[in-house]
Amino acid sequence: MNISKEQDTLLKIIFGIIIFILFVYALSYQAYNQFSLKQNSIKTYGVVTRVTVEASRKSYLYYNYIVGNDTLEGRVGVDFIGSKSLKLKYLNKKFKVYYSVKNPKNSMIDLGKYNECKTTVVFFKPY
Repeated sequence: MNISKEQDTLLKIIFGIIIFILFVYALSYQAYNQFSLKQNSIKTYGVVTRVTVEASRKSYLYYNYIVGNDTLEGRVGVDFIGSKSLKLKYLNKKFKVYYSVKNPKNSMIDLGKYNECKTTVVFFKPY
């Protein structure tokens, strides 16, 4: 199939616009959830249950917190380098967790002095 130069340029522009729209949507969704959390948050305590390091050198910190009779799990991205110190020092330790009254699965953990290890972009802090 032969594509003219104009068609190729048009396809690149359309593809770029689609990528831009998806990027803006993802940022807006994250900002909306964080704003909602800030406006409707309740503080509780959670326990760090595990730290995972994936093959792509992404690290995640998982934590459990209790809302009513339910135990919920949250996840936050952390620096690959910071994940080892978090795992060694803070696995099975308590941290403040903020969750939304409207959607308790929407939560954010406060790691105290280790907040700089988070890779999640924070627009609105509930703490």
